[in-house]
Amino acid sequence: MAFNADGTKMFVVGLAGLDVNEYALTTGFDVSTASFTDAFSVSAQETDPCGLAFNTDGTKMFVCGTTGDDVNEYTLSTGFDVSTASFVDAFSVSSETTQPRGIAFNADGTKMYVVSDVTPVRFVYQYTLSTGFDVSTASYASLSFDIGSQDTGPSDLVFNGDGTKMFIIGTTNDSVFQYTLSTAFNVSTASYDSISFSVASQATHPTGLAFNSDGTKLFVIGNTNDTVYQYSTSALVVIASNQMNSTTLNAITDANQISLGTDLDFAVIMYYNTGSTVPTYSGTAMNYDAAVLNQGAILGTDYNFDAPAGDKVRITAVGAGNYKIRAV
Repeated sequence: MAFNADGTKMFVVGLAGLDVNEYALTTGFDVSTASFTDAFSVSAQETDPCGLAFNTDGTKMFVCGTTGDDVNEYTLSTGFDVSTASFVDAFSVSSETTQPRGIAFNADGTKMYVVSDVTPVRFVYQYTLSTGFDVSTASYASLSFDIGSQDTGPSDLVFNGDGTKMFIIGTTNDSVFQYTLSTAFNVSTASYDSISFSVASQATHPTGLAFNSDGTKLFVIGNTNDTVYQYSTSALVVIASNQMNSTTLNAITDANQISLGTDLDFAVIMYYNTGSTVPTYSGTAMNYDAAVLNQGAILGTDYNFDAPAGDKVRITAVGAGNYKIRAV
């Protein structure tokens, strides 16, 4: 599954039709507004298409599959219009895997990634392209990362914009798994964040994964119900939720400081107890100039500040209240 940059087009590669299906969304990244537009057959190149990706402007499309064990490249004379697609070339990944399930690129197309589902090993393999988005110039970078401890049926992968986060979806546990890369777009530096999200209530055999441009929406497709499911990633992630006195946030130790592993924005979300007086709030980011949160009296209001990686955030409070903290 893939989208164009503004989410007004969505693409799904299908096993039954052996084609890439194009949909128009009248509201960007809102799948409830999607309608079918066109399709392009890839059957001449692949009879088990699994993975799909585009370059930035949609003038190139890539499909990987487990019959040819390769990545097939197509050009589109009109960006993100599959009716204008034509086959160009293919790059075999059979030396690394005979089960390529998902494909991804970095922003300029000089790095390519394939997630593999081969018993007993499940890896993400990294390739180098001397010319961006030209698979004829691809070569194995001798870099890989084992994701088998999280899922033994990985089916797709995506990265965030700067390549410091990787996400894998799998059909064994029906979940999305999150990883951090200490060196951007270098999968050998990946480590599991011990963070996952189950989609089993919607898709019991998820095969595709995508995000919108800013990562606030997640999309999963599964072949059990042949449906694209949309999720919001801005849902509350509770770090602490406690009754507090004037200076204590009981769930956070080390002088009420929260260590930040990555560069994040944080928000304090206020929930007032019925009948309580309106508390005041402040937040100080340690190790750099203080960032003070605005005081407020509106139920559920967010107060935001930015904290670089490695810094700590201090939360103090006056009055009774149920405080929750989330990354935003």
